[in-house]
Amino acid sequence: MAANLTTALIGLGGAVVGGGMSSFVAWLTARHSRQLQRDLTVANELYRQDSVMRTERREAYIHFLTALHTFNEAVMTAWPAARDDELEEGSPSPGDQLRGAMHELYFRFQALVLVSTKEIRDVASGVIDEMKISGDVVTRGEVHMIQEMNVIAAMRKDLGY
Repeated sequence: MAANLTTALIGLGGAVVGGGMSSFVAWLTARHSRQLQRDLTVANELYRQDSVMRTERREAYIHFLTALHTFNEAVMTAWPAARDDELEEGSPSPGDQLRGAMHELYFRFQALVLVSTKEIRDVASGVIDEMKISGDVVTRGEVHMIQEMNVIAAMRKDLGY
């Protein structure tokens, strides 16, 4: 009977150890699964935020480029008028159009600064500096257009295109 009791105790001990190990592994797996789920949730939120920022940057870039193009068109309209000393004639006058385009470009620059990278801010600052030169040059009857392709290339690179 002692042998049967010993066998039963060994069997019971094995079952307790096996059950304990099984429970421990199940707990460890569940804990690891919860941690992975939290990590996945954080990663998804970061991806969503990055996507939102990318969209905001893209929209700011589009508005800035549109304003830059409008400014260049205003330069081309104002240049002959300034050359012929008719900058303030007409309704709206080429001078008014140029000033409006300058204000719009500067406004879009300010919005761009809020969402863009340092590289794009530097490129856009160069555009604003050129815009000031262009406005002065046009009023003297000369033409100075800002090159849009350099700006577009920098923005495409920033967006990963």
